[in-house]
Amino acid sequence: MGGPQILELQNNLATLLLQEDSYWRQHSKVFWLKECDTNSKFFHTAASTCHLKNTITKLRHPNGSWLTFHDETSSRIRDYFSLIFQSVQGQHQPVISRIQPHVTTNDNMLHIQPFSKEEFKEAIFSMHPDKSPSPNDFNPGFYQHIWDDLEDELSASTSSWLDTSAFPS
Repeated sequence: MGGPQILELQNNLATLLLQEDSYWRQHSKVFWLKECDTNSKFFHTAASTCHLKNTITKLRHPNGSWLTFHDETSSRIRDYFSLIFQSVQGQHQPVISRIQPHVTTNDNMLHIQPFSKEEFKEAIFSMHPDKSPSPNDFNPGFYQHIWDDLEDELSASTSSWLDTSAFPS
């Protein structure tokens, strides 16, 4: 048996092992769904096992010692995440200078312009009339129906809360 044949057999074995693993995982899910619906001893044992498996009982400190008390592990976890999620002072310009901008100056000018009545009308009329109501309990159909009579007021009030980030009461 040559090298290519051995490699092919190893690949076939790996594929078969993955398929077998997948089969048993799927089979166990069917069993799980069937047995868990009965609120049985199996369900409670599985839930308890899952809880124990997901519980941190001890944690290794960077100095090599083990932390076993809840207060110690909690503070170590908090310290760890505080450390990795804080900002670091450094030279950002070498990285930023390598990022190619994708928004052109013209695109940016379009994005910072105030909204027009036509844009508001297009947005309102693109919604299904009976879908989600606004915070004042009116659905898009209401605004579509009254648009011709109140387009100036609707556009002005919408522009106001978009500009100020304060929604009227």
